[in-house]
Amino acid sequence: MRRDAGEEGLDVRIVIEPETDGDSRSLFRLFVGEKLVAEGMTAAQTHLLVGDILERIALPNKPRKSNIQRSGRAKLGGRP
Repeated sequence: MRRDAGEEGLDVRIVIEPETDGDSRSLFRLFVGEKLVAEGMTAAQTHLLVGDILERIALPNKPRKSNIQRSGRAKLGGRP
């Protein structure tokens, strides 16, 4: 993805993979670049988090209010 021409380019790769191979109805892991940022997320949680990431890229100076609640099995921040 690219920002305005006056800013340095920003390349971001977002990868979503199922926790259980071959089961797209299970829980998901989310990678940004090479970094695992969340695991054990439902499809809805994953959808909201990806939307939040894209919003932060598109509108970097907007005040933030997180849409994701840290509850259930979802684990943000990846493995230690």
